[in-house]
Amino acid sequence: AIFAISDLHLSLGGDKPMDVFGRSWDNHASRIEENWRKTVTSNDTVVIAGDISWGMDFEEAKSFTPTVIFPDTATNKLI
Repeated sequence: AIFAISDLHLSLGGDKPMDVFGRSWDNHASRIEENWRKTVTSNDTVVIAGDISWGMDFEEAKSFTPTVIFPDTATNKLI
């Protein structure tokens, strides 16, 4: 399967928690990870369209890709 995701706005260990935008954002990174692990398999391709993190430059932002955050995730095909 091919999946697309964007606007993750991850802020792990940062000072920009998403829950400031309301209760629906509580534990959003954990919910993303849980659903990712339930859904994405080793045969899938995932297109990450942007706004992965609160990183202000490429070096900071690239540390927030799902394979870095969830290192044992199934897919190795990210676009």
